[in-house]
Amino acid sequence: MKNILISICLIGLNLTLLGCSPFKGDFNFKGTTYSHVKKMSGGEITNHFYTPNGEEMTSAREFIQILEVSDKIPKIEWPVRFKPLYNQYKLEPFNDEEFELTGRGQKSGFTFNSYATLITMKGKEYMAMYINTINADENDESDSEKIDIISELQVIRFE
Repeated sequence: MKNILISICLIGLNLTLLGCSPFKGDFNFKGTTYSHVKKMSGGEITNHFYTPNGEEMTSAREFIQILEVSDKIPKIEWPVRFKPLYNQYKLEPFNDEEFELTGRGQKSGFTFNSYATLITMKGKEYMAMYINTINADENDESDSEKIDIISELQVIRFE
């Protein structure tokens, strides 16, 4: 009887862990811990938002957005599907790379820098975007600074 109860508990634990979203964890980016604060599902794409130390989205000066894309959407269609977000964040291909993008824009009186790239977790690809507000008079980053940010996005790993 004891072995049956232990087996049932282990099966339940495994099912619970399998059902947990990999996107609920924290990760480190640029020396800061980012925590999941918001999830928005829209059909075949789910948006996960993360802020430094779990700060509220309304007050955060920066955030990371990870797009969880259904397997029903082939990767070749991603640029078309993501076009509204690319426009919103003023993202353009960087160094002729289709899935490495940078931008700078203004919205609601705020100036922001934006970056996007593919990330891979457990053999599956996702799109990650980093948006940070800046002072309007700040100079644009150098190409090497943009490359550094994109490279750091690409190695995001959940704890």
